[in-house]
Amino acid sequence: GGDDHGGDDHGGDDHGDESQGGHGQWWQHSYQWDHFQECVVIALVLLTLCFDAVHHKVEHAANHHPDYIVAVTESMKAETEYEVKVHQTDSRTLWGLLFRRATGEITVLGFLAFVVWVCSRAELFESLQVNLKVAPPLLLPATAQEYLHAVEDTHMQLFISMLFYFATLSFSIFFATRYMQLWIDDSLAIIEGFRDGLIQPGQIDSWLAGKDARTVRYVKLRKSFLSGLQSWKGNWTFFDAHLGQLVDYYAPASAGSEDNISKMLEPFFPLGQYISMNYRFILDDMVEIQPQTWAAILILTGVQAIVHRYGYDVDFGIAWLCVSLAILLVFMALLTHSLRRLQSGHFTHAT
Repeated sequence: GGDDHGGDDHGGDDHGDESQGGHGQWWQHSYQWDHFQECVVIALVLLTLCFDAVHHKVEHAANHHPDYIVAVTESMKAETEYEVKVHQTDSRTLWGLLFRRATGEITVLGFLAFVVWVCSRAELFESLQVNLKVAPPLLLPATAQEYLHAVEDTHMQLFISMLFYFATLSFSIFFATRYMQLWIDDSLAIIEGFRDGLIQPGQIDSWLAGKDARTVRYVKLRKSFLSGLQSWKGNWTFFDAHLGQLVDYYAPASAGSEDNISKMLEPFFPLGQYISMNYRFILDDMVEIQPQTWAAILILTGVQAIVHRYGYDVDFGIAWLCVSLAILLVFMALLTHSLRRLQSGHFTHAT
């Protein structure tokens, strides 16, 4: 029962004051409140998914006239998937994109607040008070007011979590925009150096004398990328069928030389712009909360609700924090290893 699994350490008045904002505490153990809160989160997330689906449909209908759709379809027939994705990328700055999507998510939360208000006016919570029953060790709010306060508190916690998420993204975008500009500056400096004769083909290392450490790292990354392209030749059918044929046509390999791709692209390849464009694709996906993310939230919250349903007083906040930190440390170790190989100038995609 509840007394066997519900720890008194987590079930005191402190948890009630903290979670209910001064409202009366109707639960005896923290897992009883946690289970109810998790069920409310699942309901709110499902409503969010429904709202997002309707919102995207309406927005698409508002922005696309039938004549426009026909014109776009005809113009994209000869384009590759990558080119289509470039055209679909939002033309706003990353800050503008973050602001638009953050306000959009706040609109969703406003819709949820409206639903809660409607439920209160329609006396849904009074109906739940009378008709909804649970088996021990669980408990439910005893009055309609306690139902309303518990749902409102859960909704506000979801709202604050969203604010923290977009605040974290703001830091990411701040550093991303800074480094994206530095990558483009380095790329332009190299291209202009080849154009003005300051850099001779195959002798870019001599140009690096006196340059700062950031530029040196960028040049090593660029050389590694070009050598990686060279290593793809003959090892990747897609590459050979596209860029490989183009290179062989304009810069066929000479006898005893197998680095024609690197030699052809070295003077003008805009790696900074290439990285920035791909980085922008990644940030676009991060700024907008994807349906897969909501689905993951539903699954994890459902698992927590099942555990709490049987009276186990587990603090999942600490558990998920430890799991997240472990994943982050592994990711950082792999990233650091890959960056060191790239900066060494000896990394190739074939290896």
